[in-house]
Amino acid sequence: MGHTELLDIFTAADQTRDLAMLQRAIATALVKAATLDGVMDAAEQGLIHALIGERLGLSSEAAETLLAQAAQAVGQNIELPELAQTLVDSLGLDDRVRVLEMLWEVVYADGMLHDYEADMVQRAAGALQLPDKSASLARRRAQSRMGVTTGLI
Repeated sequence: MGHTELLDIFTAADQTRDLAMLQRAIATALVKAATLDGVMDAAEQGLIHALIGERLGLSSEAAETLLAQAAQAVGQNIELPELAQTLVDSLGLDDRVRVLEMLWEVVYADGMLHDYEADMVQRAAGALQLPDKSASLARRRAQSRMGVTTGLI
């Protein structure tokens, strides 16, 4: 599955999977990454909107609603380990790698990667229980999509 196609998190799911919960967890993780530096700028917000629309198969309106819900959750101090556990419990390895790629894309979106952003995404890789090789490949794919040639911009 290509990086711009829908995550296949819902096709292999058992019948009890809560689609809305997964979408919220992914969107909230992305907003959390975007707001680590204290503000979600327009580039980050636009990218998150596009990512959740394209990769979660949502309309623009649904993506906007989900983005607002995610921002509210971040404001309520939802923590990364809680979000990651929801994703680990519900997603296969390939989809967790795709989520990590999206996190890298978000932290690269504003043109500046701070050490604390890189640290957060690396901690996310661990919390998502990703092998080092998969996490490294996810970062390189995100760098390629975002036009980044080095680890720090």
